Amino acid sequence: MKKGLIVFFIFLLAFSNTAFATTGSTAKGVRDGQQKVNVTKGDFQKDFKEKTYEKDEEVRVIVELKDKPVIYSAQSLGKSYSELSESNKEKLRKAALDAQSEVKQSINQKSIAMDFKESFTTVLNGFSGTVKYGSIKMIEKLDNVGKVHITHEYERPTEDPEMLYSKELVNAQKTWQDYGYKGEGMTVAVIDTGIDPDHRDMILSDETDPELSKEEVNALTGEDGLKGKYFTEKVPYGHNYADDNNTVLDLGPDASEHGMHVSGTVGANGDEDNGGIKGVAPEAQILGMKVFGNDPEMPSTYGDIYIKALDDAIVLGADVINMSLGSTAGFVNEDDPEQRAIANAVDNGVMMSISAGNSARLGEGFYPTYAQDPDYGVVGAPGITPESLQVAAFENSYLNLSAFNPKVDGEDMDPIPFLSASSVSPDTLEGYQEVVYAGLGRVPGDSTASPEANDFEGVDVEGKIALISRGETPFVTKTLNAQERGAVGVIIYNNVDGYISMATSGEIKIPQLSISKEDGVMLAEKLQNDQKVEIAFEGEEVKTKNPEAGKMSSFTSWGVTPNLNFKPEITAPGGNILSTLQDDEYGMMSGTSMAAPHVSGGSALVLQRVDEEFKATGAERVGIAKNILMNTSVPQVDKGTDNEDGLYYSPRRMGAGLMDLYAAMETPVMATEKETGVGKVALKEMGDKESFTLELENVSDENAVYNVKGSVQTDLVDIFEFGTFNFAEANPIYKKGTKEFPIDITSPNGSEVEGDYQVVVPANSTVEVNVSLDLENVVDGYKGLSPEKLFENGHFVEGFVSFTDPNDTNPELNVPYVGFHGKWDQARNVDATIYEDPSKIFYGETALLSLDGQILGVDPLLAEDATLAGSEEHVGFSPNGDD
Repeated sequence: MKKGLIVFFIFLLAFSNTAFATTGSTAKGVRDGQQKVNVTKGDFQKDFKEKTYEKDEEVRVIVELKDKPVIYSAQSLGKSYSELSESNKEKLRKAALDAQSEVKQSINQKSIAMDFKESFTTVLNGFSGTVKYGSIKMIEKLDNVGKVHITHEYERPTEDPEMLYSKELVNAQKTWQDYGYKGEGMTVAVIDTGIDPDHRDMILSDETDPELSKEEVNALTGEDGLKGKYFTEKVPYGHNYADDNNTVLDLGPDASEHGMHVSGTVGANGDEDNGGIKGVAPEAQILGMKVFGNDPEMPSTYGDIYIKALDDAIVLGADVINMSLGSTAGFVNEDDPEQRAIANAVDNGVMMSISAGNSARLGEGFYPTYAQDPDYGVVGAPGITPESLQVAAFENSYLNLSAFNPKVDGEDMDPIPFLSASSVSPDTLEGYQEVVYAGLGRVPGDSTASPEANDFEGVDVEGKIALISRGETPFVTKTLNAQERGAVGVIIYNNVDGYISMATSGEIKIPQLSISKEDGVMLAEKLQNDQKVEIAFEGEEVKTKNPEAGKMSSFTSWGVTPNLNFKPEITAPGGNILSTLQDDEYGMMSGTSMAAPHVSGGSALVLQRVDEEFKATGAERVGIAKNILMNTSVPQVDKGTDNEDGLYYSPRRMGAGLMDLYAAMETPVMATEKETGVGKVALKEMGDKESFTLELENVSDENAVYNVKGSVQTDLVDIFEFGTFNFAEANPIYKKGTKEFPIDITSPNGSEVEGDYQVVVPANSTVEVNVSLDLENVVDGYKGLSPEKLFENGHFVEGFVSFTDPNDTNPELNVPYVGFHGKWDQARNVDATIYEDPSKIFYGETALLSLDGQILGVDPLLAEDATLAGSEEHVGFSPNGDD
């Protein structure tokens, strides 16, 4: 073989990004050779880093000192940071900064070129900067240096812009009315892309006394203090951590105004009778912690910038921190500085509400995964941190959408709602525009399924709007095809129920709109019947029922984590949410980014109850609020096509269920796993028999009575000639020959309490309930087969234990559980190669590749074949570079 030929083993991610880009905007990436269970750090990480970076390559790092951060000093005294005296805070902060200064001096004395960036004292003790990779080991050897971490890089959130209706889903208004909690005295930090403090809805009511005053903020800022500034009573502090200035608006050509949308969901306080909106906690104050800059050349941000914003939020006394951002398919790593910063914040009494991610699951938008590959969860970091509250997304009930006015053969029709994807507003199109039908918007070479298809042949789109169906080719490709042929706009209609949040591109210079399948098919039929269709954009808005109402959002990321921790934990509205944008504007966005601020606002309300009734501090304060929120969440019935049994969505998708704030205020009882003290159960690896104990604590002066029942389910799979596929729908597990779940629930004395039997929780007391699972003789509900025959590498066992008050006095409580039956590390980490059995191949892209890009074992003349297959007999390479 020719000398110098270097062969790489290309993992799944390297090829699959291209495939995902052509299948839909929600499927943006998968794991590159997942690390399982305990393979999350140590030598593997060290080797991986050394292979990833050159010694002279500049990297951004966090230098963490051995000295503990200020927050540890507070905890050692049994206090939270906010309870320390100002003089003690300053003393501890100065000691941390002095220690950092000594390390920085040592770095300079060693002639290590480092550009220092951020400094942290509260949740971490350390600083960040850029340095050559080869210098890291030298820095780690310096006195008082604990560890040097390479920072994570995060992409700017890209959701493109109905809060009016989503509050009803979580019972916020009823909570305001009956309990009077609206977020008074609570401070929520929003770590995001920015905020507009001058928006008309960013106000506190006259009767609300701000917790954080202008004088207090000014005392914390200045030459040696925080770098931000006071803005308004509603937004008492803001800072641009990315650009190191106080321009907190989200500016620039690609500004999404994501942070402003999130802030509005948390706590906008507008007049809804006059076009404004209210968030979940309208009287809470909001800290605008902008971590994405306004420089279009820097679209991302770094973990150390997050940590600095989090550090300052603790100093400012935040009760809740919202992080609607992250990276897909994260790993739980207690040594990760971001995850430890989050854990430290929770220990200080701060609720961390973090989005789960918008990547659905492994293979979404491509094919259903094989049943042999059970690990398809892609929940994001840093929300996988055990101490955080990670949030999944649920669809809103109604939509307030812009609409165009159509005419058919000159006759007016009802307005048709649309979503806009490109940066070009359709309002730029004056008067009525003619619409023409362009099929799937394909040109030759676009589609592997129909490579010769040309939907523009014989269609004159010059100066007209092209109506195109979703399918086969990406949204951007369809739009650019029409644009190149002179179209002044594109309307893409869905091929399934619901509206599309389309991918777009800066190359698109015309309006790019999407409409529902129903409206699109109607217009297409009229055009195909030679009727003339024209539309005008006249600023119309319509309220329409969301066709996806009552469902989990299709994009919401599945759990569990790679080490089988339970994530996500709760669900909130995140699909099609209307909220604030800058300059007194409003817009609709979708994503778990929109769900997390519902929970942040809700957490502020629940913390008001916790502070009033429990007087707890630190991690206990957060734990009580988290358990109440999870216990009282409402599990939602899976809307899958084959769920005849009425099972709930998997806890790996929705956590405990949809947040219900009114129930959270009403419940006198909390239900938690005895071993962990939390309102969820992570069984991890399990055999045929497993058990756990739940504690029910009654904090009221009256007895509480509940009927108890439990469910057991797994994934729905089906068998085909070419493989067994997992459709990620609820599938019951029954005792063989029955319709009974293999679950027994008993009291401590052994008496059965499952079903119509009751458990009594005396006033101000705690009782235990034992839950046992027995999978020795069971079948799945769909195929009637033993799960072992369907899942060769193990399967999930999950469900809910529900406590229902027979008198309907107290809210229902639910405790979700998840376990994995089998060996978690048995399944493969990497897709089968193109040289193996086709029935084992998922993407068909894992191969050996030469440095010049040639796939080994494939005839170069046939390499463009859509059904790429390799010949193992024709693969050869020299591992030591010999001829």
